[in-house]
Amino acid sequence: MEAMKNYSLVIMGSKRVGKSSLRSALSHYRKDFSNMGPTETVTFSADTFLNNHISMRDYGTTEEGMRLQLHRTTYKKVDGLIFVFNAVAEDRAGELEHFLKVWKMLASESPNAKVYIFYHRTDLIQGSRTEALCSFGMELKGSMVEAQARPHELKLMATSVFDRESVSGAWSTVFRSLCGSPEGWSQRLTTFGVGMGFDQVLVFDKRHKMLVKNITLDETKRALNNFECQTRVAGWWESRDRIDGLVIEGKRRIYIHEYAYNSILIGVTDNDTITPFSWRVAVKGSKTLERKWDARNRKGHKMSPMDEKDKDRSRNNASQSSSDSEPIINIMVESLRINHLDLK
Repeated sequence: MEAMKNYSLVIMGSKRVGKSSLRSALSHYRKDFSNMGPTETVTFSADTFLNNHISMRDYGTTEEGMRLQLHRTTYKKVDGLIFVFNAVAEDRAGELEHFLKVWKMLASESPNAKVYIFYHRTDLIQGSRTEALCSFGMELKGSMVEAQARPHELKLMATSVFDRESVSGAWSTVFRSLCGSPEGWSQRLTTFGVGMGFDQVLVFDKRHKMLVKNITLDETKRALNNFECQTRVAGWWESRDRIDGLVIEGKRRIYIHEYAYNSILIGVTDNDTITPFSWRVAVKGSKTLERKWDARNRKGHKMSPMDEKDKDRSRNNASQSSSDSEPIINIMVESLRINHLDLK
């Protein structure tokens, strides 16, 4: 299937904060980032997530790069902004001032754009990283209130290139929030999993092995949490039986298969009555249904009652979240670890 949508993401931040390292870690993770040079003006790159195309612009901090960071046209037709703060910055006031300038231009040119804050280089923090993250969140919130920033919701995440899970979790949060997932997908996956007899259904983006969905179907059994799933998926994918798509861990049987929207579908169970053949047939049938649903969706078909319920539920949840938030700004502090992210 072709890409569902195109998204534009810009990456900003102060000098030598590690913007390019974070972007590089997304596709080519390595342990040594010390030899990466600074971005001169702007670096263009592209990525995909669940068949969505994401174009990224990483702006440097040279004189020309800063000019572009503070130019209004930079923020036209932008879907998301990542602003990277240095967790051990000596000039925090300068960083906040820079962010507020960027924020106001983004709000003016792309008022519906989503904003993600990376609190980066947390490996250099002396003491509790969680306390430092929360303290910074309050400082950021106070600065925005003082600057009379318009109401908005930020996602604040702590990252370090030496903590691979924190980087993967942050990018997963950005991509899931920016692109979303096909409407009603959770319900269809739940129906599929129950029909197969699985205890748990997982979905990963195929390109980056990022966890997209984690649906527990049998509450009486211990489900793998998000962190466990994220750290094991690469091993599962490499060790799976190439024909049956099966991995066995003790009593747990893990069925793995490529799925719709350029994703990986995983079913987890301790039920040994599910045969690899029935798994392959069921996945093939489900993929066909997803393609048909996607084709109808592209043509603007009228939603089914179930889709309408999903949409109403999402609208009600959004309304409830809005009413409970602060009057000026609601900063969502994402955890350092993936197992605290809400993927349902």
